[in-house]
Amino acid sequence: MKNTNDPDLKVETTYCRSKTPENLLTYKTQAHLVAKLITLAKRTYFKKIVTDCESQPKKLWSTLQTLLSRSTPPILPNSISSSNLASRFITFFDQKISKLCTSISKIHLTSSIHQTKTLSPPPSLSTFSPATPEEIRNIILTSSNASCSLDSIPTFLLKSCLECLLQPITTVINKALQDGFFPTTFKIANIHPLLKKHNLPHEELGSYRPISNLNFISKVLERVIQTRLNNHLSTFPSICRRQSAYRKFHSTETALLRIHNDISLAINHQKVTALVLLDLSAAFDTIDHSILLSRLHSTYGLTGNALSLLSSYLSNRFQKVTISNSSSDPLPLTTGVPQGSVLGPLLFTLYTSPISEIFTSPNISFHLYADDTQLYISFSSSDSTSALNLS
Repeated sequence: MKNTNDPDLKVETTYCRSKTPENLLTYKTQAHLVAKLITLAKRTYFKKIVTDCESQPKKLWSTLQTLLSRSTPPILPNSISSSNLASRFITFFDQKISKLCTSISKIHLTSSIHQTKTLSPPPSLSTFSPATPEEIRNIILTSSNASCSLDSIPTFLLKSCLECLLQPITTVINKALQDGFFPTTFKIANIHPLLKKHNLPHEELGSYRPISNLNFISKVLERVIQTRLNNHLSTFPSICRRQSAYRKFHSTETALLRIHNDISLAINHQKVTALVLLDLSAAFDTIDHSILLSRLHSTYGLTGNALSLLSSYLSNRFQKVTISNSSSDPLPLTTGVPQGSVLGPLLFTLYTSPISEIFTSPNISFHLYADDTQLYISFSSSDSTSALNLS
C-alpha cells in the first residue's frame, strides 16, 4: 500500500498530472535528493560493518568477501552418498596423521627439542582465577554469531537471552577452572572438509584440510583460559622474540618487514642473501600431547589445576566429519589440537617456541610465523661457497 504522505510520491504524482517544466524540475530535484540520501545510508551502513571488525582481520576479510559477493559454494568430491563421503574423509584424515606421526623420529625429537634449556625456573601458575559474569558477557557479545550442530541453541538466540543464561554459563566455566576438568561434552569436533586451493583437483581427498566446528560455550571457556595463560606468559620471557604468529602487535606484516629489512641491509653492504623457507606438514595435527604437557610444566611453569585442565582439554577428544546431514562415526583425536579452536594457536606456539634453540650459528638469521620458518644468511658473493658450508 503506497504512502500518500511521501513527499517524493507527491511531487511525482503532481508532475504526472500536469507535466509542466516547473513540476518536472521539482520532481528531478526531489529524486536527486532521495538518491543522495540512499547513497549516504548505504555508505554509513557499510562503513559501520567494516569498522566493527577492523581489529579482527579474519572477520574483516570474511565480511569483505560477503559484501563483494565473492563467497563460493563448497566444493566436494563426487560420491554415492553424503554418509559414504563423510566416512571416507574421516578415515583419510585419521590415516594421514597416523602416518605422519609414525614417520617422526621420537629419538631425534626428544634429543633435539624436548629437553629445553631454561636459564632460571619460570614463575608458577597452579590455578586459573575464576571468571566474572561481566567477563563472560563481553566474550559472548564480541563473538561472532556462527553456530554449528553441536550447539544446544543458536548463538544469536543465546545472545538475545544472555541475561537469563549468563549466571549458569559463568557457573559451568568456573566449575571447570576450579576442578581442572574440561567438560567431556565440549571435547568433540565437527569437521567440515575445505578445499585448500580452488585449482587443486577436487576429487582427491588430499586436496582438503579439516576445519573443526566446536561447541560455542567450549570456545568461551577456551577464551577464558587463553586470557589467563597470556597474562602469565607476559610476566617472563616466554615466547621467542622472532615468532610473529598469534601474538599481540605481531602479524604477517611484522614478519615480512623484519626479513625484508635484513635483506635490504645486506644489499646495502653489497652482500647477497640465501633464504630457505620451511613449512611443517599438518603441524597443528601432529602435536605430541605428552611433550606439550611436559613443556607447559617445565618451560612455562604450569602446575596443579592449571596443568590438569589443559591435560583434560587435550585428552579423550573425538572428531567426526559432517557433510550435508550425514556424519561419520567419531574417531579419537590422540595428537594435535583442533583446527578452529581458540587455544590451538597459542598451544602450538608454546610447543614450537624452543625450535629457536636449534639455530645457534651466529651467521644464520631466522624468523618464525606459526609453522612457517624462514632461515637466511647474507654473505659476499666471492665467499658464497665457504659461507654456505660454515652455516
